[in-house]
Amino acid sequence: MPELSERQRIILKAVVVEHVAIAQPVSSESVARKLPLNLSAATVRNEMAALEEMGYLQHPHTSAGRQPSEKGYRYFVATLLDEKELAPGARLAIRRRLQPDDSTLEGWVATAAEELAAAAHNAAVVSAPRASESRLKHLELVCVHDRLILMVVVLYDGTLRQQFLSFAEATTQEDVSRIANRCNALYAGLSANQINASEDALSGSEVQVLEALLRVLRQVDQRQFADLHVQGISYILTQPEFERSDRLRSVLELLSEPKALGELFAETPASDRPRVIIGDENAAMPLRECGLVLGRYGGNSQVSGVLAVLGPMRMEYDLAISSVRYLASLLNELLGQMYGWN
Repeated sequence: MPELSERQRIILKAVVVEHVAIAQPVSSESVARKLPLNLSAATVRNEMAALEEMGYLQHPHTSAGRQPSEKGYRYFVATLLDEKELAPGARLAIRRRLQPDDSTLEGWVATAAEELAAAAHNAAVVSAPRASESRLKHLELVCVHDRLILMVVVLYDGTLRQQFLSFAEATTQEDVSRIANRCNALYAGLSANQINASEDALSGSEVQVLEALLRVLRQVDQRQFADLHVQGISYILTQPEFERSDRLRSVLELLSEPKALGELFAETPASDRPRVIIGDENAAMPLRECGLVLGRYGGNSQVSGVLAVLGPMRMEYDLAISSVRYLASLLNELLGQMYGWN
C-alpha cells in the first residue's frame, strides 16, 4: 500500500468514522468541520481526491461525497483503529448472564451468541466447543436385555453419545463391563484414526463395539461446526446495505448453512486479536460485501470454538473486535472451570 501522510491518515480515519455513523457518502465540508486540524474544505477535498486515486476512498456518485473502499477499510482496521474495551456496564451485564451455574454448555453458547449480537449490534455466530479430532474419554456398556446393549460414549470435549447395539448371542452385564473396561484401557485418549491404526487382538463382540465406537467418533468429527448458534438477524435487517432483497437473501441463506460457515471457522487460528475479513477476502460469495470479525475461544488447544460478528462492510470494527474478544475471554473461563484448566 502507498504510504500515507499523517494528514491523509487523519482524513481517512475521519471519513471512515463518519461513514460508519451515517451510512452515506461523506463531504469534504463535513470532514473539515470535525478534524482536529485547521484545514479548509478545499484542502480536505484535495486530500480526499488523492486518497481516491490511491484506492482508499471511492466516489459513488458524481455529486456526492466519498466513502471508504475495501482497501480503505482494511487500512483503517490495520493501522488507524482505536481498539477499546467494552464499557464496564456492558461487560458486567454480559458476565451476569454467563455464570458457571447449572446452565449446560449448549446454554452458554446460545447465550454467548445473544450477548455478542447485542454488544456488536450485528449478527453473531458462535460454535459449540469441539475437539479438532474427537478423542474417547470413557466408554460404558449397559446390558439392557439379553442381546440388547446400550453403548454410552463420552468424549474429551464433553460430547456424550448413546447408541444401541444388538449382539449375536445373549450376554450379561459382567461380560459387557469387561469389554468396556478393555476398550477404555486400550483406547481412552485416542482419536478415530489412532484407534483404527491399532492392531489389538479383539473378540467378536469387542470388534462390534469397536466398529460402533469408530462410527460415533467419525460422525462427531464430521459435525465439528454443525452446532452453530446464530443471533442478531434483526440487526442485519435494519442495515441499509441489505435493503436489496437478493443481497439479504444470500446472507440469510449463508447463516442457515453450517457447512459454508464451518469452512471459514476452520481457518480461524487461535490468537489474542480477532481476525478481520473484509469484502473480497471472504471466500463465500454472499460475504463479498460484508465485514466479518472472527475469534477462537478455548483454553485447551484440543477443544475450542469460534465466535463471529457478521455485518455490512460499514461496521463498527472497534466494537465488534472488543465484543468478540470479551466474549471469548468469558467462554475461556467457563471452559477452564469445566475442564479444570484454571
